[in-house]
Amino acid sequence: MKKTMLVLAMVLLTSSYANAQNRKQHANEENRQSRTERIEKRIAKLNEELELNAEQKEKFSTLYKQMTEEIMNAHQPMRPNMQKLQAEKKKKELTEQEARERLQKRFERSEKALKRQQEVLEIHKKYSEKMGEFLNAKQLLKVFTFRQAEHNAFRHHAQNKPMGHRKNHCEACNHEKKVN
Repeated sequence: MKKTMLVLAMVLLTSSYANAQNRKQHANEENRQSRTERIEKRIAKLNEELELNAEQKEKFSTLYKQMTEEIMNAHQPMRPNMQKLQAEKKKKELTEQEARERLQKRFERSEKALKRQQEVLEIHKKYSEKMGEFLNAKQLLKVFTFRQAEHNAFRHHAQNKPMGHRKNHCEACNHEKKVN
């Protein structure tokens, strides 16, 4: 009887682990698809706003996708273990050594963030030159201000996520905003 229960427990654990892995893989695939869809929408919007001809659209689309991929790759190492950071924040009393270590980690994260920003700047410069071969300066400015405006809107939305039953509305992006 005990062996049967043990085998049954092992089967249940194994199947639940496999199911969790499958869900994680499915979520990653959906995220990848939605990222691709978002990029395609951005490209379509920019093509319209920049009033590009067919040849320019093709060149722009290819370069924009490459640039976006490079930027995404530059940001990949940025995603730290958020649970670990949250656990560190919750700890109320620190020893002197823990405080020094936390401060050092904070400086290291800031240095890494600056390096990533420098990488992104270099990517922007590189693709600005490439796109400058077939876009004029006004069009280039629109491309890069569009990216910044989109990024700012995303940050605004992420910082002001709907909060349950709170009903104050954000006019900028049509979602509820926090009420204190």
